[in-house]
Amino acid sequence: MTTVQAPAESLTRIHGRGALLSILEKETILTGIKVFDGGRFVVEAEDWSSYWQPLHKLGHKKVEENLDALHSAWRDYLRSGFNSLLRQEFCFRYFSLLDGLLSIYTESDANQSWLHALHTALGFECFRIASATADSEILGAGTCTIRNPCYFLAKLRMPDVLDDPQFLPIITVVGTEKPELFYHYRQYALSPDSPISLMFYLAVSEEKRSASFRLINSLAGGVSYGIDPRTRERAKRLYQKIIRPIVETDQLNDSGTL
Repeated sequence: MTTVQAPAESLTRIHGRGALLSILEKETILTGIKVFDGGRFVVEAEDWSSYWQPLHKLGHKKVEENLDALHSAWRDYLRSGFNSLLRQEFCFRYFSLLDGLLSIYTESDANQSWLHALHTALGFECFRIASATADSEILGAGTCTIRNPCYFLAKLRMPDVLDDPQFLPIITVVGTEKPELFYHYRQYALSPDSPISLMFYLAVSEEKRSASFRLINSLAGGVSYGIDPRTRERAKRLYQKIIRPIVETDQLNDSGTL
C-alpha cells in the first residue's frame, strides 16, 4: 500500500492535487482517501496484484485469463498517457472480466469468496472516502473520469462531450463491511491543463447522508484549484433561460417594444 500525506499549511490544495495526480498518472489503483479537518488528506493506493487478490483466491482459470487481458489493456492505456483510442479495448476487457465472473456463478458458489471477488471487480477504479479522525466508516466515494471503464462505456459514442455525472450516476467501492452504493454529488478538475477530473459521491444510506455532505465538502477544499469547472456554463444557461427573458419582458412592459 502506498500513502501520500498532503501538508496542512497554506499549500494544502496544491500539494493535495499533486498527490492525487501523482497516483492517478501511475500504474497504481487509488483505493481510498482519509480526510482530516481543513482539507488535508491521506491517499491510499494498491498495486495491481494486491488489489485483485480476491479474484486470485478463486483459482479459476477463465477469470485469471480475463484478468490478465484486462491488466494488459489497463497498462497500455496508462502508459500511452490516456490515449482515447485505447479506451474501447480497456472497456471490452473489463466487461469481459465481469462476464467471466458471472458465468462461473452457481448457487453453491455464491459464498463470501465469490461475492468479495464480484464486489472487487465492481469497485475497480473507484475509491472510498472516510474521515481520518473518526472511525473507519466509509461515508463517501469517488472516481476518476479518465480511468473508470464504466464511465468510458457510456461515453464511447460521444467521446468529445464534456465530462458529466450522467455517464456514471452511481458507484460502489471496496472496503465496506457490506456492499454499498453512492450517488454523484460533485465534480472537480484537478488542474486547468490536465484532462483528469474527479467525481465525488454521497452515501445512498440516509443514516450516512449528513456526514457524507460534511466530509466531501471538507475534502473539496483540499482538491479544488478554483471555481467549479462548470460555473461559466451554468451561468450562461442561467442568463439565457431565466435572467434574459425576465429583462426582455420588463423592457417590453415598460415601452411596448424591445
